[in-house]
Amino acid sequence: MDPDEDLRIRIEMARTAFVKMKAALTNKHLNLHTRLRFAKSYVWTVLLHGCETWTLKTKMISRIEAFEMWVYRRMLKIPWTKKISNEAVLGMMGRGRELVSVIKRRKMEYLGHMIRGP
Repeated sequence: MDPDEDLRIRIEMARTAFVKMKAALTNKHLNLHTRLRFAKSYVWTVLLHGCETWTLKTKMISRIEAFEMWVYRRMLKIPWTKKISNEAVLGMMGRGRELVSVIKRRKMEYLGHMIRGP
């Protein structure tokens, strides 16, 4: 399968997982840290399944970062009509972009397993 097509399918599957968990992920009564942990457990795992085999290109990285920002904006309930920069959203979340670095780390860990293997 084409890596771009696989990423597109994975993003849509992760988006569906987010929508299923929307009540918990957008609940203002839950701490933002708790909601982020839910997102990492239930949404990111769907997206990252098999990411070790992807060949990351600039277009793929931008799609991954766009999905990460989509998740953050939904968690903060920021409407798409508001003109809020990504940096401001990351400031509200109290973190930086991390999804691409997680993918790169997992790729390196997989490479280490392959090198040590029989």
